[in-house]
Amino acid sequence: MAPKRRNLVKNTSNGEASNGNSTAVTVRRKGTGLRTHVATCTSPPLVSTVARENAGLKSPCTTGNGRSKPLSWKMAVKTSALCCVCVYILVPVLAPIVPFITKQFLYLCLVKNPLSPSLQYPEKQHITGARNVHIGTIPHDAGIQLGLWQMLPRSLQTDSIHHNSQFDAALGDGKPIILYLHGNAGSRAADHRLLLYRLLTGMDFHVVALDYRGFGDSSGWPTAEGVVNDAESAYRWVEERSKDAPIYVWGHSMGSGIGSAMVKRLCKSGLCPHGVILESPYNSMHDAMINHPFTMPWWVLPGFLAMVSKAYEQEEAMFNTQENLLEVSCPILIIHAEDDFVVPFKLGKRLYDYSVEHRDKSLPMVTFQSFGYDGFGHRHIVDSPDLPTVIRNFMKQC
Repeated sequence: MAPKRRNLVKNTSNGEASNGNSTAVTVRRKGTGLRTHVATCTSPPLVSTVARENAGLKSPCTTGNGRSKPLSWKMAVKTSALCCVCVYILVPVLAPIVPFITKQFLYLCLVKNPLSPSLQYPEKQHITGARNVHIGTIPHDAGIQLGLWQMLPRSLQTDSIHHNSQFDAALGDGKPIILYLHGNAGSRAADHRLLLYRLLTGMDFHVVALDYRGFGDSSGWPTAEGVVNDAESAYRWVEERSKDAPIYVWGHSMGSGIGSAMVKRLCKSGLCPHGVILESPYNSMHDAMINHPFTMPWWVLPGFLAMVSKAYEQEEAMFNTQENLLEVSCPILIIHAEDDFVVPFKLGKRLYDYSVEHRDKSLPMVTFQSFGYDGFGHRHIVDSPDLPTVIRNFMKQC
């Protein structure tokens, strides 16, 4: 009787044994001391390679270090596309049902930029002569604390000012104060915002940058009424310390809608600021929404855009910039880059044209400044060498 074949092969080169499940073989060459590592494929011991090929099965090979093959780029693209389709279908469907969730697509307060900002220590973001402050809200809400940075003008950035009382007193030195209201996503520590702070403090202005509720280190969740209250709370905090120093409200993107709503309130109460600067603004939330690249797929889906608008009724009413500016009784400067593809240039121009046509002729004029096709886009007008001159000329008119 013939002896039974064993599923065991003796390696005569190195004296080691393999049972078919081995993933690598080390071969020692006689007389050289060299070792050669050979990667092999893992396969079940009782299924031969020929049998697997005849059955049309692929060998589950691994690399020499035991790692699996990376996911195919085609599969990654398909997965990403499927996720996008799901988002575009679910957002309009959920908008009327769960408005709290859909509002996060407007505010994007959960988007971190940078990922782990050191808001408590502005100097870690290379912002000098600054302090981190937390303030309450008006009207008072015990569950909300707002984070903000107060940044000193370049001429005051010395070691002599480091106590809170000294920072408070500095706001009343007569130099212009800029209250900055940022757009959606990120926090007051976003890169493009830091660039603007450095420019403005370098122009010898005070700068106060706020994070609305739910953004940065501010508690709570954003709502239309809530973020406008937050902006007003920051303004009144500045106004209490400013004495007779001129205060300007600077709103960028969504911050232009928030700022216009807040300044409208202030002017009605007799606390109108010295001037308003709106960077990359829109005329209305509706127009901003239908012109945003993210909403383009909804244009061809009947009823979907109306469903989304339903979820943002409060924001559309509160952040209607063109209507808000009709009741703002201080000078207004609008700046916009023509290559802005997030909030298109035509919306800023539309806001200006509407203001010129409908504002009371007794109110101060609205100024519009275009920044052309110079690569500044939605966030980087700060890089324009002309911006300081535009700002100073506007302040001279106020």
